Amino acid sequence: MSHIASQFLHPFVQRACVELVLLCVTAAALGPWILMRGLGFFAHAIGTAAFPGLIAADALGITPQLGATLGAMGVAAGSGVVSPTARTGTRTALWLTGAMAVGALLASNISRPGAGVDSALFGSLLTSTPADLLTAAAAACLAVSAVRLGGPRWLSEGMLGRSWPFWNSALLGVVAIAVIAQLAAVGALLASTLLVLPAAAARPWATTIRRWGSVTGGFALLISLVGLTASLSFDTPPGATIALAAGLAVVGSLVTRSASRSISTAPLGKGAAVAMTLGALILSTVGCAQATNPPVVATTPIIGSITQQVAGNDIRVKTLIPAGADPHSYEPRPSDIDALSTARLLVRSGPSMDDWATRVEERSGGNATILDLAAELPINRTDVEFKGTDPHWFHDPRNIAAAAVTIGKALSDIDPSHAPSYRARANRLARTAANLDRQARECTSRLASSERNLVTDHDAFGYLADRLELRIIGTLIPSQSTAAAPSPRELDRLAKEIRSLGVKAIFPERAVDPRLTANLARQTGASSKQQLDADTLGPAGSRKGTWQGMWSNNVETLVSALSGGRVTCALTQNGGGSR
Repeated sequence: MSHIASQFLHPFVQRACVELVLLCVTAAALGPWILMRGLGFFAHAIGTAAFPGLIAADALGITPQLGATLGAMGVAAGSGVVSPTARTGTRTALWLTGAMAVGALLASNISRPGAGVDSALFGSLLTSTPADLLTAAAAACLAVSAVRLGGPRWLSEGMLGRSWPFWNSALLGVVAIAVIAQLAAVGALLASTLLVLPAAAARPWATTIRRWGSVTGGFALLISLVGLTASLSFDTPPGATIALAAGLAVVGSLVTRSASRSISTAPLGKGAAVAMTLGALILSTVGCAQATNPPVVATTPIIGSITQQVAGNDIRVKTLIPAGADPHSYEPRPSDIDALSTARLLVRSGPSMDDWATRVEERSGGNATILDLAAELPINRTDVEFKGTDPHWFHDPRNIAAAAVTIGKALSDIDPSHAPSYRARANRLARTAANLDRQARECTSRLASSERNLVTDHDAFGYLADRLELRIIGTLIPSQSTAAAPSPRELDRLAKEIRSLGVKAIFPERAVDPRLTANLARQTGASSKQQLDADTLGPAGSRKGTWQGMWSNNVETLVSALSGGRVTCALTQNGGGSR
């Protein structure tokens, strides 16, 4: 069996297929009416309006369907999108722009670290929940019933000019519900994908409304299965991949229909819809040779580095987040969910860093033992300002030593035959961390008091500053998550403090856009050329590709920049210090 075909045996992929089929039923029923009544913009607007509700729901812990509904109702009521006219066009644009702005503000200021901003925008089809399936099923039943009852009235209004206010409002309501049902699969930005594009692709091939609906359903199913298969094959986000497949289907349909007119004027009909469906099923079985998933999965590059060093060559480890990516905003790929579904051990950093991993593991149908390293640490730093535990514990070498031992025990539990090797490698890493800790403290002891003021992108270096006796006077992003954003007042206050204390360097992070740091550096006369790694590592094979190299480079960069080059360090795993 090919690898892609085997993917469809996973419960999370099967749930995705069920949800897509239900959404295709909705598309077949409503798609033609959306195009005939000019409701394509309305459908897209409802998705945009739902965005702030989705972010608020994620932050408050309520169901996303409820948050999306409340957000969409509020914006739709005030924007004029329900009854658009030439006069309401500007108001509608302002309200929809405002909805996206409010969503961005909520994501920046009230959402928890790691909140599903990407999922809200682009969907997360492979982590569908039973609530998502129920919503899709309810929307499909409602759409079919509404079309059966209201279709003749909508048609008579278009052909005879009769007015049906109740049924017109019902159509808008059903379309809005259908859009909300799509959010889990394709997100707020792409919410109208399966409602509009399959109907547009089917339009050239249909001569009656009923046939248009049938062909729309065939196109929707084709688009969904091909998009999902491509997502699994190329390890891309399903929502965006399905949207791309839908766009290509429209172009392909128009080109094919135009070319076919010179051969035959017969409509495609139901037979072609069935043929397209069969083609999608055939495509879904195409794939490469199946590979066995690693039994151990680590979430972030830093956790992966520690775990891999303890595991050695005795057991395979997969790291979900690639080097250089930001774990606070990472959206899992299909291969990540596949790996979690078969893993025996999931090693995670802890709360506020990779909370999404536990949620995805549960929805993948896996049965892995979850090792939360933050729960086993000797040093825990509580941030009074942000009212929580700082999740960046890995910047204190004492925690790394403890984490290595904890990982060694967990690996021994799932693979007792190599337990002595795991313990030996864990102890070796613990000694290395202690050695680097000693060298770093010796080096930073040569810094003057005025050279110990630290400014970084976001509040990720509290453990490092505490251990090396540095003072964090401010951060550009006033949060432990990079999803937040600074206010102009906060930046102005920080700029004044940088100038008054004579801070020589501001440190941008490699995984964060450096432009804000560069602007503040120009404003204050400080340097911003020296980058640090907060939540990630450098490329594999480079010095910064391991925790030891990343942490050593951070210390060396800090000391040199803060002292203006007066003090330099050369940390090594076997010794070293300042010079």
